[in-house]
Amino acid sequence: NRIAQIYPSLSDGHRRAAEERLQQSEAQFRTLFELTHQPSVLMADRKVIAVNAASLALLRLQDASQLLGRSLIEMSPVHQPDGEPSLDKGLRM
Repeated sequence: NRIAQIYPSLSDGHRRAAEERLQQSEAQFRTLFELTHQPSVLMADRKVIAVNAASLALLRLQDASQLLGRSLIEMSPVHQPDGEPSLDKGLRM
């Protein structure tokens, strides 16, 4: 139980209610992420962990597995249009 780990002093009733609210919030986020027409990518430790259909369409990819686990830097050109190295720009983001 994630809530119990974060707030060990909560009563069982409060803990269950908080866990339910968290699950509802996660479901709402997941729905918005998946259904939005805005290309969206979630990252952790500079690696892609989730990508929505709008991103796949923009990048002309068939499947999320083509991006998952990869860094955006490894998919970028050596230099950005402004001439700056992609690695330098990516590390600032």
